[in-house]
Amino acid sequence: MTGFPKKELLYEFGKEITYIKINKEIKCNISIIDTNKTLLYKNNNTLFEKDHYYFFDIKGICKKKYARIIVKLFTYLDNVIQEEFVLGVNSSFNIIKIHKEYNNFKIYLFAMGEVEINIDNIKVIEVNDTKKIDIKENIVIKSDLLEDLLKAFNLFTRNYNNISKDQLIANGLNDIWYEVKGYEEIKVLDLSSWSSDKPRNYLLSLNAYSNCIIYCDLIKEIDDEKTSDKIIDNYYKTIEFFIDNYEYTSQFNGLTYNDMTVAKRVFAWIYFYAHFHDKLSDTKKNKLLSFIIYEANLLMEDHFNTRGTNHGLYQDIAAFTYLYCFQNKYSNYKLEDIAKNICEYFNFAITDEGVLKEHSPVYQALILENMKVIFNVFKKIGFDVKDMQDKINKMVDYCVNIMMPNQLLPRIGDGTEGRLSWASSLEKFVDLDKVKPKENIVYPESGYAVFRKDIDKKEKSTYVLFYNAYNSFYHKHSDENGLIIYRDGEIITEAGANGYQYDDPYTKYAYSSWAHNTLIVNDKGLVEEKNIPNDYNYNGTYIDKYDINNPLNVSITGVTERYKNVKFERNVLYKKKKDMIIVKDIVSSNVDNKYTILWNLAVDLDVKMINNNKLEVYRNDKRVMAIVIKSSSKYDISLIKGQKEPRLLGWMVKQGSDPIPTYVIKIDFYCNKKIKLITRFLLD
Repeated sequence: MTGFPKKELLYEFGKEITYIKINKEIKCNISIIDTNKTLLYKNNNTLFEKDHYYFFDIKGICKKKYARIIVKLFTYLDNVIQEEFVLGVNSSFNIIKIHKEYNNFKIYLFAMGEVEINIDNIKVIEVNDTKKIDIKENIVIKSDLLEDLLKAFNLFTRNYNNISKDQLIANGLNDIWYEVKGYEEIKVLDLSSWSSDKPRNYLLSLNAYSNCIIYCDLIKEIDDEKTSDKIIDNYYKTIEFFIDNYEYTSQFNGLTYNDMTVAKRVFAWIYFYAHFHDKLSDTKKNKLLSFIIYEANLLMEDHFNTRGTNHGLYQDIAAFTYLYCFQNKYSNYKLEDIAKNICEYFNFAITDEGVLKEHSPVYQALILENMKVIFNVFKKIGFDVKDMQDKINKMVDYCVNIMMPNQLLPRIGDGTEGRLSWASSLEKFVDLDKVKPKENIVYPESGYAVFRKDIDKKEKSTYVLFYNAYNSFYHKHSDENGLIIYRDGEIITEAGANGYQYDDPYTKYAYSSWAHNTLIVNDKGLVEEKNIPNDYNYNGTYIDKYDINNPLNVSITGVTERYKNVKFERNVLYKKKKDMIIVKDIVSSNVDNKYTILWNLAVDLDVKMINNNKLEVYRNDKRVMAIVIKSSSKYDISLIKGQKEPRLLGWMVKQGSDPIPTYVIKIDFYCNKKIKLITRFLLD
């Protein structure tokens, strides 16, 4: 049997409901999701019946430049959304199941990236139910590179408590328990687990079967065959439980069918099958294999794969693992196709300067590690990857150049600070005890600059990092024209990242402009929450000019125009002889606004207001910096620490830890069309 995922392998077809001619050409030539392209609107027409399955055959032609195109179906009851379904153009996975009553629906096209698409028609067909794939052959998977590919997924087990062999045996003789650091144990077999109100990180790991690799490795160490067989059987039950209870029907499945959870789950189940398939009955093998095949092919669908992001990369790595291990069986996709997608991802996601567009040095280290792993696999297979080596070298150079004097990567974007040695691949290129970053370097295309003084003094050296980058909305915070100053510890810094529990107020705070050294307009930052619509105005933030010709007086200017009718220009000049950083902010608009400039201080610092334009910063009762403020416009200055109302302000956050109060300097300007502010940071 070949040709999966052709629809006849997935569905038993029933009667055709309707055939809608669209024949509509849609163009989107900027990198923005366009929600105004309505393909279909039906009012007071209950086309679907509750608890029935339907297949949407959406035909169209798409000319795209690394764009993602999806079609969303929304059902409504009295203008309130009841259900949301994600469909694809020319997709075999467009099956939905109506769960709620509704009285109208709408279909929209969402396009991100440069795209031209012609939707010809939409055919709606009622189907009886999803079919299980009937696998009659004995599948022996090719697993010689499975351990190599595992290295690209090892990061997903780093947050787990160590599970001892004794714990494993005890749990294996009862129920398998799922253990995640920081949260209580719950039984995997508990139906409510997957859809509970547990923290998002917990549910992501649960749905991804992220403990599978740990259990597999420990099971292999158990000498008693009867005991290991019992544990294998119990763990298989947790897999079977998921298969029997959670189907993908194009509905918004939340974390159960999140892009990353499917990728990790596919890899984990392949790993489990590779090691213990001989312990499973033919019925169990077929059940597991059919679901692996189904979900692996889902990963490769254009509307489901989030290409151009690190999530899309892991989806492709899991799909690559499937195609290699299953030797291209049961798929219309080929190994070479996915390898090409992975190479295109690196060309797209990494700038020519070697910087990950996702605005996080820690994620850059992660991707670099994955890049080395997957390309080593490519070399073993015989794929040519020599064109990627230049980017690998540039990625390493960027990590070295952006690292702080304490050899930590700065906490910009979603990544918390991390040591370079955490990304093991870097150690193959650099000796962390001998490496020397450049004294002054600018990445104008990517939006970063680093200025240093006294590099040989290690942590006592001066480090100034300026960043004004908006190359991707993934992992980026609202931190335009941001600045970090370090000497013998961080001084001017930012709040950090609080993980991915997006309803947590401290996560929202960390993402918002209020947690960064940037501009606030009319008491509102840029995009203030990760899970609300972004503006995707990538051209609105850029490096305007820079000068590092004189190594003792270096400067850079960044501009952002992402605020409506507001231009925010920031020039940073570092006078190295005086160890003084001068920041000149110019904010202008055609209407009066309230402007706020924030400066966040590190948690181990105290600050004193000397007068209305001078502050002094202390660490352990020793002055480390004086701050002098000058403006021709009237302003109010205040010191805030650990504020909860009316909004969070003055906090340092880190995933898995309690927030720590810290000082923030808040400078307010009222009713101004234009302001000029000069802030001098004088290091002692």
